[in-house]
Amino acid sequence: MRGFISEGRMARKANFCKQEKLEQAMMLFWSKGYANTSISDLTDTLAINRFSLYNSFGDKEALYYQALDNYLTSVSFPKLEPLRDPESGVDTLCQFLKAFANKQKQDSCGCFIQNAVVEHAGENERY
Repeated sequence: MRGFISEGRMARKANFCKQEKLEQAMMLFWSKGYANTSISDLTDTLAINRFSLYNSFGDKEALYYQALDNYLTSVSFPKLEPLRDPESGVDTLCQFLKAFANKQKQDSCGCFIQNAVVEHAGENERY
């Protein structure tokens, strides 16, 4: 069975930084939500074509989950690190909560994870 690529020809390698595009997608989903973000919004914001989008990230839902995972690993988890210390106490927790509240005031979009839970609550088992 022949594939999309002719024999002897190799597929072109993406000429963009996948992590950078993931960050851009994360910011777009964070600001607009999943339902209000179209494939055209994604291709325009990421400045890539549909083929590159699907080839690099899968479909819109797959990209959304990658964006949520990226948010957790790059935004949420680092902020939780002080709370993992067995020596941390109530003061550390209070500092964390104050910093979290201040950050929420600064970020007009709120918390991406909380937004996702509210937007998709009860829709499928992943939420």
